[in-house]
Amino acid sequence: MLEVQGVSKSFGGVKALSNIELRLEKDERLGLIGPNGSGKTTLLSIIAGTIGSDRGRVSFKGRDITSVSPHKRAKMGIGRTFQIPRPLTSMSVVDNVIIPLMFIRGLHRKELETKSVAMNILSQVGLSTKAEAKPKELTQLQLRKMELARALAGEPELLLLDEVLAGLTSGEADEVLDLLRVLNNDGIGIIMVEHIMRAVMTFSQRIVVLDFGVKIAEGSPSEVSTNPEVLKAYIGE
Repeated sequence: MLEVQGVSKSFGGVKALSNIELRLEKDERLGLIGPNGSGKTTLLSIIAGTIGSDRGRVSFKGRDITSVSPHKRAKMGIGRTFQIPRPLTSMSVVDNVIIPLMFIRGLHRKELETKSVAMNILSQVGLSTKAEAKPKELTQLQLRKMELARALAGEPELLLLDEVLAGLTSGEADEVLDLLRVLNNDGIGIIMVEHIMRAVMTFSQRIVVLDFGVKIAEGSPSEVSTNPEVLKAYIGE
């Protein structure tokens, strides 16, 4: 489904990513981990198209999308959440979902069908009872679910999740992971950036580890968790 080939990115004199290679098969759950500053969010942003790479290539479903704009990538089926939820604070929860329906799917705001589609998405993530609430009235778990609902509005085949569990209790994190497994079973591939090791290790089928912008390990959760290079990156010599 996705192929990243030789991607590098620098910000001034700081090399954020160096010659990154990454593949994602259809319906796969991939964990992307590494210490702070390792380049995880930068890589998600390059895949989503919100920043460009200095070198390398990104392909989605066999098509080179390296130069494709973010909104066109969204229309092609790449959805994304952010570390910090970015709701439209003056609008209701359902309107926050209607906006991407309009701009990604091309639905019209005044059509009753559009609100019905938005309500179905909110029901899917367990937020239908909060449809008319404002984002400031939501709990952290509900904000995370709304962020996910907005990403689902584009009917993604690939979800890029940037710390979707941040700020949640253990029980709340498990609830979101259960929801993500359902979405994955429905045919959505997932790349998850996450610092909660218990969550990413139990959720991911395969894990890629970055450190200082370099891929240092790749494999199953059990392989990665015992890799000496990964242990060194996290806890030192």
